[in-house]
Amino acid sequence: MLFVIVGENMKIEVCEISTNEKPLIQNLLQFYEYEFSVYEEDDVDENGDFEIADVDEYFDIDEYTPLLVKVAGQAAGFVIVNSDPNAPNGRFLIEEFFIMKRFQQQGIGQEVARQVFDMFGQDWVVRVINENLKGQSFWQKAIDNYTGGAFSVEVFNDASWEGPIYTFSKLDF
Repeated sequence: MLFVIVGENMKIEVCEISTNEKPLIQNLLQFYEYEFSVYEEDDVDENGDFEIADVDEYFDIDEYTPLLVKVAGQAAGFVIVNSDPNAPNGRFLIEEFFIMKRFQQQGIGQEVARQVFDMFGQDWVVRVINENLKGQSFWQKAIDNYTGGAFSVEVFNDASWEGPIYTFSKLDF
């Protein structure tokens, strides 16, 4: 069982981001890319910005659901969920998952993952790149806590993906 210890008045919320909040997700994506740059050796452009994903896609493509993470009412991160409309039972993929450093190592990410898994359908896929050992440890623990160990992991090392892919179905636990 997972216990979230984040102190008094530290309510953790995960809610869908409205289109008028695009600038917020765009700004948070800069921090995400900064943290991720250690794995992909990304550089900033002449203005000091990282090249980020096209934020409009997260709002314009039906398969994406952008979610804002708030802790005590303050923006603390985001999650992008990608759904597969062709999967018979609703398969979902964690496309992006970001918790700001000041909120890490407090159980907040675990609670956010639990809330996101509860919000959507039964079948899940979580991919982590080989270089992101911290992410692998996080997802192994988060998924194990959520499923009680009823998940599988397969490591890919080919053109399609390099790293572990965790899968589980809510029907299995």
